[in-house]
Amino acid sequence: MSRQLAEALHRLALPSLLDWLVLLDEVRGSLARAQLYAASGQLNFAREQLVYAHSRFRLTIYPVVGAYAPDLAQRADRFFLRMKDAAGLRTVDFTLLLGEIQEMEERLFGATLGPWHALQVQVGLLLLGIPRATFFVLAVALAFFPLYLIRLTFGGRNVYWNLLGLAFLFLFLPILAEGLSYFGSVMAEYGGLPWMAALANLSIGQGLLPYLAWGLSTFLVVALAGAGLRGIAAQFGLLRDRGAEVAAAEAERPEPRLTSEAIVEWDEEF
Repeated sequence: MSRQLAEALHRLALPSLLDWLVLLDEVRGSLARAQLYAASGQLNFAREQLVYAHSRFRLTIYPVVGAYAPDLAQRADRFFLRMKDAAGLRTVDFTLLLGEIQEMEERLFGATLGPWHALQVQVGLLLLGIPRATFFVLAVALAFFPLYLIRLTFGGRNVYWNLLGLAFLFLFLPILAEGLSYFGSVMAEYGGLPWMAALANLSIGQGLLPYLAWGLSTFLVVALAGAGLRGIAAQFGLLRDRGAEVAAAEAERPEPRLTSEAIVEWDEEF
């Protein structure tokens, strides 16, 4: 392997591995810029950086990685190609590709990022682009029917049932936001509506604010469902106040009566 590695470096006119690692950092830097552009919703600039990083990868990185880890070089190249053609890129996709670049450096020194990274890359290769977008858009379309049933079931005058209905609504809210974000990405790239690319920022895989919004919606689900279910349980008599239970128990307890035996026993003891 060392001989093949030396030959690959020689073909690139690189005197040492340190010079090649500088080129690897150049590709890593381009991908990091692409990720930042994607996080801010500027997908055109993100794709430009992605295309540049892939060209540099093909020219300077692939030949050397192919000398000591050909499977990794081919997998990373496939991931580049899938991302270049994929609709609805997210920052998590660039994170995986950056992980592939880091994996090349790890393999060079006899280490690895582990099976979890490899599994995520394989899933990304399988679902990137239209399959993933179709999945989330279809999930949104199917979600409207249970939302209608929720409105039909919990839309009465009972405040507790209404709270439970709101909990279900917030439970579905992240699904709606994710599907809407992918719908915007597809329409921006294939429907000639570039302004809809801004909807990508609703995706939980896009940045910190959607992630925090998802956490807030989860908190609201727990709070509203807890309040609604507690009220419903109380109305059905399944949940009673502790003080009321003690008072009822005291009321049901028979009053003690004085008997001759009790009086005699008291006199004897006295």
